[in-house]
Amino acid sequence: MSNIFRREFRGLFTGAAGWTVLIALVFGAGILTTVNNFLSLSSDVTRMFPILCDALILLCPLLSAHSVTYDRAKHNTAWLRSLPLSRGAIVCGKYFAALALFGIAAVYFAIFPLLIGIWGKVSYGSAYASLLGWFLIAAAALAVSFLIASRTSRRWLAVLLGVLVCAVLYFLPLLAALIAAFPWVGILFFALLAAGAVLPSVLRDVKAGKVPLRGIAVFVPVCAAAVLLFFLAKRFYTAILPAVLDYLSVFSRLDGFRDGHFDLTGVVYLLSVPVVCLALTVVLPDPRRKKGGAAYA
Repeated sequence: MSNIFRREFRGLFTGAAGWTVLIALVFGAGILTTVNNFLSLSSDVTRMFPILCDALILLCPLLSAHSVTYDRAKHNTAWLRSLPLSRGAIVCGKYFAALALFGIAAVYFAIFPLLIGIWGKVSYGSAYASLLGWFLIAAAALAVSFLIASRTSRRWLAVLLGVLVCAVLYFLPLLAALIAAFPWVGILFFALLAAGAVLPSVLRDVKAGKVPLRGIAVFVPVCAAAVLLFFLAKRFYTAILPAVLDYLSVFSRLDGFRDGHFDLTGVVYLLSVPVVCLALTVVLPDPRRKKGGAAYA
């Protein structure tokens, strides 16, 4: 896995992907610190992290799509298959190489409280707890994006679906409140969720000139079950589903770190997301296998 990590990490900086993500984070943090702290004469360093979390919605899918499709674009799939490495080692090597970019950015962000502390009183506990929360959220969002990218064969589709899924994770608290107030929104939620899940399969079947039976076999039962729940168990939409969605929210976990406390529940949850997503990435069959591709190539 270490060889894959070193190779992927170097590969991120031979193209534009790694530099784009790193420059966006570095310059974004600099601008936010200038506006929120120096121009506003405030010592609250934590104000930049919510906006940096917003940036992850785009940056994580971009980075994961590049990592997943890099070897295929360079025609290195045969070489990758010849290595005496398991699929799990390849997946983890690529993931941790991409995560290392966010680690570099986190080290850079760690300097900000020390600099601002020269001119004002800084709550270092809140600042570094927020930094930890941001990094864990980045790790979770990146793992989700890796899982999405592994289910597609096109880079643009991996980016699009990754952004959509990360946006849904971002707006989960709002969606939970909306479903609790208007239960029929829950039916639309399940319909869109099923549509997003079967979209790669439908596109492959349509491209091959086939009727997308597999996509229809998943989409129709999910929508039918959602409608039945609306009429037979409405409490599912008014209480149970909103509570589950609110708990699953990844980006809102930052609030538990900004007050300076070590949110153990948030840490455990945010660490469990990469574990589950990477395990699914390894276990689920690669849709490119049937085309002669390699796992994660």
